[in-house]
Parts: sequence; C-alpha cells; structure tokens
Amino acid sequence: MKKWFLFLTLFLLFPFVIADDDPFSFVNNASISDTDKISLIKQVIAYQLPQMQSEFNANSTLPQPFKFLLNNEKINLNVGDDFSIGLMFIDGKIDHLSTSSFMDPDFNVQVSDQFLLNLHQENVDFKQSLQNGDLTFSAEGFFNKLKLAPLKIFLKLI
Repeated sequence: MKKWFLFLTLFLLFPFVIADDDPFSFVNNASISDTDKISLIKQVIAYQLPQMQSEFNANSTLPQPFKFLLNNEKINLNVGDDFSIGLMFIDGKIDHLSTSSFMDPDFNVQVSDQFLLNLHQENVDFKQSLQNGDLTFSAEGFFNKLKLAPLKIFLKLI
C-alpha cells in the first residue's frame, strides 16, 4: 500500500513527462536562484500538462483503491500561492488536467514551493513534509472528508 501511495503522491505532485531531452536541464544551473528555479519548474509543468495527461492515459491507470476514492472528484493541486492545477479522474484515467483550478473542488492538495523544488531535486522526505506542513490534503464536504480520513490515518502510520 505504501508503494501505491508513493505512486499516487508522485503523480498528483507533477510526474514530469520527459521526452528525449530533459525540459528541466536549464533549471539545474547552479547560478539560478531557488526562487527562479521554482518559477521555471512551474512554467515547464504548465507547458507539459497535455503531454502528461496523454502519457498517463496511454500507459497507466489509478490503482483500484484510489480509483474508488478519486473517481469523478475535482482535485486542485496548489503549489505555493501562485500556481494551481485542476485534475479529475474518470475510471482511473485523467479526464481533466489544466492550469485552471476548480471553483468547487472536492479535494485540495497544497504543496509549498520548497516541496516542489525538493521534488525536482529528488530530495523529498514525504513524512517530514507532512509533519512540517509542506504537503497537506483537505476535503470539501462531509462525504469527501469521510473518504479522506483513511488516507490521513494511513499517512500518519508511514
């Protein structure tokens, strides 16, 4: 189950679809400030969203427990204060993925800019990120909160 959570988390938090060339190669330049790196990463993600959706739908599907929890649910992925992605799955495939967030989301995933930078540098400690608030999950509405409760309990046990 831990493997599936890691897969889902990585997917929900921007699994970068990389073709022949690494679109993030210029971000790794040591002379660029962390603030500029974060801004560049967000721009590359926004540009690659259609490719991410088609790659995921062609090669993957959500695992069954997440398929049940997230089917037809509107999810906003908020990075820092200035970047959001709207995401919706139908039958385990991505139906909607864009840089416009939903006005009435069912779930919100909030990540800090530092978490995004750490994710890009492959230096993420998910447990620590959850504890210090760099990664948070929330649900809107009673039934969505019921759906999210087991996940939150599971995350505390990791």
